[in-house]
Amino acid sequence: MDWTFTLHAEEGYLEVTTRGNANRETTLAMAQTIAREAPKHQVKRILIDHRNISEVNGEVVDVYHRPRQLGENYNIHKVKIAELIIEEHTDFFRFFETVCLNRGFDFAIFTRRKDALGWLLD
Repeated sequence: MDWTFTLHAEEGYLEVTTRGNANRETTLAMAQTIAREAPKHQVKRILIDHRNISEVNGEVVDVYHRPRQLGENYNIHKVKIAELIIEEHTDFFRFFETVCLNRGFDFAIFTRRKDALGWLLD
């Protein structure tokens, strides 16, 4: 999976646009990069647009432990994250959303950009 960053300074959020195959290694690398980039730009709101990923692979146990890893290593408890997805990936990301919420993250998934930005910027 590849990703690019776009800073929306006026609105106060960082947008991450992904493409390719999302798996354990690539999503962890993306999260590490976000954890380094967000503080540089002094943003606490992240929009991750996963609508261009072709495939999502991951073991349930990895998805379950990912929020704990992120919280311990990247201090994302202070960040609000909205993820844009396609409907085909809803089951995978809905589980991830539930685990994130249970771990205390400010995290939500959406299929419409308007809804994601409305929640993120509220």
